[in-house]
Amino acid sequence: MLWGFINIFVALNGFYDIICAFSILLCLTWRVPVFLSMSVLHANMFKEEEHKTHPVIMRFLAYWLLTYGTVRLVSGLSSFFGCSGICAFAALTYFIEAICFAYELVVGKTMIPQKVFFVSILSGGLGLLVLYAGFHV
Repeated sequence: MLWGFINIFVALNGFYDIICAFSILLCLTWRVPVFLSMSVLHANMFKEEEHKTHPVIMRFLAYWLLTYGTVRLVSGLSSFFGCSGICAFAALTYFIEAICFAYELVVGKTMIPQKVFFVSILSGGLGLLVLYAGFHV
């Protein structure tokens, strides 16, 4: 009973972190006002105003939130997966890596396209391979 409650709490906390991450990204990119209150929750932990408003710092904060939020969500829901939680974690980290680098290339324009294409394609492929292997063990 307690373990089930903990799993639900961890999954909900992961979902919350993911929502905060997307809120930061949406407010930085498209200035979506409905997400403004969620986007400042983690940013307001910074002492210096320049850190709270620097777009690269905010994007990487969002990527970090997305990473550990996803791990928490998958961990909390792992009993529902057909593959082990470990393989799901590994696969998701590859997918997150691919997505975050591609997003930074397109939106942040701070990355070298050829390197991002290589990393994103390789990471996406490795994620699929790990996920496939986990279901067929």
